[in-house]
Amino acid sequence: MFSFINPIYSSGPHGSRKDLQEIWAPLFDKYNVNIVFSGHDHIYERSKPIRNNAVKDSYEHGIMYIVTGGWGAPLHELQYNWWTAYGESEYHFCLIQISIEK
Repeated sequence: MFSFINPIYSSGPHGSRKDLQEIWAPLFDKYNVNIVFSGHDHIYERSKPIRNNAVKDSYEHGIMYIVTGGWGAPLHELQYNWWTAYGESEYHFCLIQISIEK
C-alpha cells in the first residue's frame, strides 16, 4: 500500500499526473504494490487494474489506484476515463482493513 497527495490516475479537475505515472508507476509495478491511495481531487475514484499503463484482467495482475478526497471540502466534477472502474463526486471516507498473510 502506498499513499500519495497528488493522484497518478484521476478523472477529477487536477487530472492525472503524467510525470508521476512515468516515475512512480514503474516502481509500483516492479515491487508488486497492490493499492495506491491519493487525494487532491475532491472525488472518489477506483481504477481498473493497471500495470504498465494498461488495464489488466484482474487486480492480481494490476494495481488498484484510489482517489479519496471527498471528506469535507467542496466536491469536484468527475469525468470517467479508460482507467475508471467506479467513481462518484460525493462526500465520503474510506475504511480499510489490512490483512497480512504469512
